[in-house]
Amino acid sequence: MPKLIKRETDLAIKWLQDDQVWYVDMNAIGGSRLRSKQKAELKTKRREAWLRWCGQDVEDAAPERLWTLDEVLADYTELFNDRVANDDDRCGDMHKCATINRLHKILAIKLGGIKMGVMDPRHLTIDMMVDELCPAIKKLSYQGKTLSAITALNYYNCLQGMLDFAVTKEIVSRNVARLAKSKQLKKRVIFPNREVKQRENLVEELTRVSPDTIQKILDAIPTHREKLIMLTACQTGLRAGELCMVRIYDPQDHNLGGIDFDNNCIWVEQAKKRAYKQSQDFAGAPKSDKGRRRIPIQPGLSETLREYWVELDARMRGEGWLFPTTHGTRADGNNWRNRILYRACKKAGLPRKAWPTWHMLRHVYATSLLTSNGADIIKCTERMGHRDIKTTTIYKHALIDPKADQEEAEEMAGVYGLSIDTKPTTPGDTNVVKFKRTG
Repeated sequence: MPKLIKRETDLAIKWLQDDQVWYVDMNAIGGSRLRSKQKAELKTKRREAWLRWCGQDVEDAAPERLWTLDEVLADYTELFNDRVANDDDRCGDMHKCATINRLHKILAIKLGGIKMGVMDPRHLTIDMMVDELCPAIKKLSYQGKTLSAITALNYYNCLQGMLDFAVTKEIVSRNVARLAKSKQLKKRVIFPNREVKQRENLVEELTRVSPDTIQKILDAIPTHREKLIMLTACQTGLRAGELCMVRIYDPQDHNLGGIDFDNNCIWVEQAKKRAYKQSQDFAGAPKSDKGRRRIPIQPGLSETLREYWVELDARMRGEGWLFPTTHGTRADGNNWRNRILYRACKKAGLPRKAWPTWHMLRHVYATSLLTSNGADIIKCTERMGHRDIKTTTIYKHALIDPKADQEEAEEMAGVYGLSIDTKPTTPGDTNVVKFKRTG
């Protein structure tokens, strides 16, 4: 048997134009050329011949399932639907839609003139990933703009995740998308290092949240309530989806979390999950398993928030949200960026490129923690709700703490106590060679 014939589908069924029939050459396994006007009939005959050649019982053998990547995606979508329906899973409908939409774009790519969606996942190769698919993903566009390097990586990772699912379903024996990124290969899929890119972005973002800038923005916010929303974000590091879910804490219902005025802390137990439609957003678990946490707040801020809450009318306090809408319903944290932050940036006269995003307000909290006396990277990881400590350490590489740096330098210099004599330099001490005048 030739080496290329490793499975039944390697015996290709072809169309004979002259005779207007389908045929398959079985000579490679000792058979003859089979012909039929019905392709399905020819597949059955090929199957029987293949199983006999392999020494299997034709009656007991289950027919081989032929998969396409589109079919794998359909099953993968069902898995996401189940995850979204499961309250214990941290998968939101928005995440599902974004992932599935990205996969549809990838499967619409043509490799060698063939749409990926109709390909058998078992026919994907590492060379195909490296030489064809990766460059094609980098050329994709979103809203008229070519994908950034990190977004292209996210697209590729979506495919990698789907093929992981295909491995668990035993559709394929290995994930070529994951293997193609291996550093052991000379030719491999190369995307920018995510941590390096995040560090570069963080250095630039920290300039947008300097103390002077944040104070200018706070001064430009017109209402006391909106000032408190932004100040709380800066002093707690809460994400917008977490802050809008903060309610008045009830010890009898701890799983809802909220602000505990008596103990000056906020229990983070819930976060807003984005659905495909904004009207269908819902409450769910925080972003990661580390997202459930307790954040201590300054007693002064706690008392100010208590006074603000007491002064709200009964209608706004009806559902128990700390920062409700005028109707007393849960606020939409996504709107705070435009309605509070960006309006204040514009009013403060900041150039557009210097405007921080709402998420950047978390940098204020992280910066404060890591530049305080006895800065603790573990504590900062817990307070920020980071899943991985590597995310927090990016701040340590980007921050400059003059006081801590000076103390460290002085401590290091004092170990050996090395010094040199510092005598004032006089004109006679200079090492100058005078040239003789000639001629």
